[in-house]
Amino acid sequence: MADLPGSCKKAAELGGTIAPGFPFNLTDGTGAIGLILDSSGHPIGLYSKTPLPPATSPAK
Repeated sequence: MADLPGSCKKAAELGGTIAPGFPFNLTDGTGAIGLILDSSGHPIGLYSKTPLPPATSPAK
């Protein structure tokens, strides 16, 4: 999966719910995971070999 944050955002736009705390980078640096719940509450796991980019702080 090339764009994990984008996929999570699209799933939410389509009625899914991003599970609290997701997506996040794996501690060993091998990628990132996301967890989405569909409109019926079924979990859908996402995995990317590419870690998430660092969070940026808003400019002051």
